Amino acid sequence: VPPGLARSKGFGSKLEALRNVHFPACPDAAALARKRLAYEELDAHRRNVLNYIDDRGAEAHARMYLVAERIGEAPFEKAEPTYHQYREEFSEFDEYLSFLEDHYESVKAVQPGEPALDFAYEDIDGSTYSLSDFEGNRIVLVFWASWCANCMYQKSYMEELHEAYADQGFEIVAISIEEKKDDWEEAVRQHDFPWIDLYAGGEFTQETFMAYRAGSIPFYVLIDEEGRIEGVNDFRPSVDLEEILADLYE
Repeated sequence: VPPGLARSKGFGSKLEALRNVHFPACPDAAALARKRLAYEELDAHRRNVLNYIDDRGAEAHARMYLVAERIGEAPFEKAEPTYHQYREEFSEFDEYLSFLEDHYESVKAVQPGEPALDFAYEDIDGSTYSLSDFEGNRIVLVFWASWCANCMYQKSYMEELHEAYADQGFEIVAISIEEKKDDWEEAVRQHDFPWIDLYAGGEFTQETFMAYRAGSIPFYVLIDEEGRIEGVNDFRPSVDLEEILADLYE
């Protein structure tokens, strides 16, 4: 079962229960669930192969890749003990430990409860916004581009949510990874978004986008009033975000 919007400081126990309610309805989450079920079976077969490796160095090398994959693919709370076990069991392999530590820290940094990643980008008028500008508000950060059909499909749902919850301190902050700034500017003027829209460029190699370990758009991050991550791309405005917000603001 994929990890939903896990509880962070002050988040409340009700959202924890929403994990199992909302995930089956979300296509992206359903795909993730299927992927993780397949991963567990494949991982079991791979670990069985390790029983036939006699050389300690070869075993350390093989296990390093399996642990790295587990950190990236399995629910983090399940992967974490595997990482610590490897550190204890193969403590003499500094190069492997360094590789795994970097990977582990990058994944851990974007787990629910961790501080959201800072950013500083300009809107169409040249005003710069960073995460601290939204302190005290719950925000949905959305990475998008004008050519992205699903991004535009979600727009009407986002507008409804923005209108419904703006007076309760809810903000939407869009970050465009559009390659050409002119295309972004044209889209912003055409659609007249009611939320703050910032330009980062860079497409799929954009720094903040990559730091959140994103691989496709739209990509969403739910951030609480204290600037901590509440959920990473495990919800959709068109599917379950309204119910999540209704619970949070009741």
